[in-house]
Amino acid sequence: MGTSRNRLVTLAALIGILAAVVWWQSGGNPTSVAPSGATAPKDGQPGASARSGAERTVPVVALARLSREAPEPSDTGRDPFRFSARGRGTGRSSTGLVPPVAPAPPPVALPVESTGPPPPPPIPLKFIAVVSRRAGVKIAMLTDGRGVYYGSEGSVIEGQYRIVRIGLDSIEMTYLDGRGRRTIPLSGG
Repeated sequence: MGTSRNRLVTLAALIGILAAVVWWQSGGNPTSVAPSGATAPKDGQPGASARSGAERTVPVVALARLSREAPEPSDTGRDPFRFSARGRGTGRSSTGLVPPVAPAPPPVALPVESTGPPPPPPIPLKFIAVVSRRAGVKIAMLTDGRGVYYGSEGSVIEGQYRIVRIGLDSIEMTYLDGRGRRTIPLSGG
C-alpha cells in the first residue's frame, strides 16, 4: 500500500512540474480563447489594432488582398551603381545634367611566373628500409601509412610510382610518366 501511495505522490509532483514548465514556456500569460460565437475583428474594423498578437489565437488572412494585382514598379531615378548623398537620388546636378565621370584606368596585367602545366603532387611514400638479397639486388621498403610496399629499381609501386634508384640512405622515385622526380630520404620508421 505504501509503494502505490509513493508512486501516486511522485506522479502528482511530475504533473505539477510539467504544468509549471508549460506555463513558463508560454510566457506566464495564459492565452485567452474567444467564445464560440465570437469572431475576430478584421483589419479594417475597430478593435483589430487594440488586440495584441499574443492574444489572437488565429491570424486573420485577407484573401481579397491576394487576388488584387500588384502595382507596376515606378522609376524612382535611383541608380544603385552610382554613389550620391541620401535623398538626392540620381546624382544629377541642379541643371539636370549628369556630371562628367573620369574614365577608369586600364587594367594592369600581372606577370605570369610559369606558362607550363602545374607540377604533379608530391609522392606520399616514406622510405623505411633497404633489404639486400644474396645476388646483391637491393629491395626498398616503402610505406604510405596504410600499407608496406617492396620493390627493386625499375619496379612500379601502387600502379603510380616507379623506383629509379635505390641508395643506402635515400631513394629516387618518379610518376610512371617520368614527371615529379623526387628523392626520398631514409626515415627508418
